[in-house]
Amino acid sequence: MYDDGMKWTFTIPKCLKNGPYLIRHETMAVQDSDELGKAQFYPNCAQVYVSGGTGKLKPKLAKLPGDIQPTDPGVYLVRPPLPFNYTLPGSRAIVCPK
Repeated sequence: MYDDGMKWTFTIPKCLKNGPYLIRHETMAVQDSDELGKAQFYPNCAQVYVSGGTGKLKPKLAKLPGDIQPTDPGVYLVRPPLPFNYTLPGSRAIVCPK
């Protein structure tokens, strides 16, 4: 996010069903994430209405709060020396069926 001018860009898939959605984006501070339950979350939400979608896919709903757990990979993280691969917690890629 820092490398992209503090922006997070994504594309809303055309295969979504038309209708209202809540987009939730969380920034997580990891400086204390090596202690269980100490990762800090900064959520932001946007309500959007999708139109022009094909309706081929209706995404699974996430339970809020509770979607991301303190023990999930990428949340409870004892950081190895840099550089290292990092798994984003709770990431959901929506793949449209062909």
